[in-house]
Amino acid sequence: MLVGCDRDFATIWSQEVKSPDGHWVAVASTTQNGGPGTASVDTAVYLKWLASSGSPTLILGLSNESAYPLGITRVRMSWLTDKHLDLAYCEGTVGFQAIKAGGSLDISVHKLTDAECSEGNAEKKG
Repeated sequence: MLVGCDRDFATIWSQEVKSPDGHWVAVASTTQNGGPGTASVDTAVYLKWLASSGSPTLILGLSNESAYPLGITRVRMSWLTDKHLDLAYCEGTVGFQAIKAGGSLDISVHKLTDAECSEGNAEKKG
């Protein structure tokens, strides 16, 4: 008996945040993949310059063992200035991280404390 190779996945979280000057957009999503030997939970953040027709650029890739507790895979995206994007995450293994984009855009990445993650998850539930 042959088993099909259809992809078994679901997007379980997504968000986008525009820069204050409206020139950039950061887009993040978490995908839960299923299947024997291929199960994973992956979060990716892409950056797109809105004046360009080009494809978005991967700036952060995280992998998690699980999508639980709820909200654990989210990435907090904050534009500190028109040229500085701050990315913060609760759990995950960083597989890829960019520190600069478009020649002049700075990207900072850091892990949140357990207390910050708990607060964020409490806000999502309440």
